[in-house]
Parts: sequence; structure tokens; C-alpha cells
Amino acid sequence: AVVLNATVSAGESSRFLRAAPLAAFPAAGLAPPLVPPSCGAAPAEGGGEGGDRGEKGDGVPTVLWLHAAASLLSFLILFPIAALCARYGRPSPQPGCTAATSATSASTPAAPPRRKPAWLVSHAGLAAGGGVLALAGLAAVELHKLRGSHPHLASPHARWGAAGLALAAAQLCSGLLRPAPVASSRRAWRLFHLSCGAGCLA
Repeated sequence: AVVLNATVSAGESSRFLRAAPLAAFPAAGLAPPLVPPSCGAAPAEGGGEGGDRGEKGDGVPTVLWLHAAASLLSFLILFPIAALCARYGRPSPQPGCTAATSATSASTPAAPPRRKPAWLVSHAGLAAGGGVLALAGLAAVELHKLRGSHPHLASPHARWGAAGLALAAAQLCSGLLRPAPVASSRRAWRLFHLSCGAGCLA
């Protein structure tokens, strides 16, 4: 005890306490000293407020970053580019071509199936990629909610996101059920397909 008091009075307590391990005091028959916070004692790893950072601290969990990245790529990049391919990549029909085609289609035999146009392939591929990323974002946010027992659809962001996912799913499914150009339901299908796509992007 006299040695400890001397070191404290000499201003060398920090160096002494850091150099001497706490396990050496019971072996020498001495009680371990009380180390104040000013002596540079570091907190235990994983403890305190920052030990669980990312789950309980101020950091954002990784699954939420994945959700944000997947949603950003799908709804702000792939889906808009797919819509632009369908809007500006498709060649506009010439005046009078529709009537001439309908008049000659009844008298001529069916032509062999042609290859799909480039705009349709690009449109379908970009929309499918956006759908996969949207599902990945949904899986990431569902994992976050299951881990923390968070309620579903509890915020406007969650409700708007669910509406966007529903419209995207309806738009993709309608693309798979596209009727023939001469079918009677083609006009109604096109209106539904365009409405779902516009609502998803809005």
C-alpha cells in the first residue's frame, strides 16, 4: 500500500497500473487496485454502447443497405430503362400499314415465326432483372423485420413500397400473358400493362 501511495503521489500511477497485470496482485498478497477511468482502462470488446453497433447502435444494419441498393437499382434504373426501350425503341407503324396488313393476312398463308425485335428483348430482359432485384430487396427487408420483430406496413414508406411491388408484379405477369396482336383482348391488355408500369414508376 505504501508503494502504491508513493507512485500515485509521484504521478506515475497510470504507467505502473498499466505495466502490472491485475492477476499479479493476488499472487503477491495484495488487493487489486481500483483503476479510475482516467488511467486509460479500455472497455471490454463487444461491450458498451458501441459493441453491438449495426444492430442496436446508431449504425444501419447490412440487410437494410442491401434492401436500399436492390430497390434503387430496380425501381430507379432497370424499370425506367425498360419503359424507355418500349416507348422509344419500338418502330412506329406507318399510316395505312395496319389496314393493308389486315386485308392481306386473310388471303396469304401464315408466315413462319420471326425473331423477336431487339426492343422487346431489351424491354423484357431489363424488366425481369428489375423484378429479381425487387424480390431481393423484399427478402432483405423481411429478414430485418424478422430479426428485430418489427411490424409490417407500419410506415408510409412500407405501404408505398408494398404498392410498388404489387404493381411491378402485376406488370411482369401481364407481360408473360401478352396476347397476339390480332386478339380482341389486345387493347385491354395493353392498357392494363401500361397502367401498371406507369403506377410502378410513379
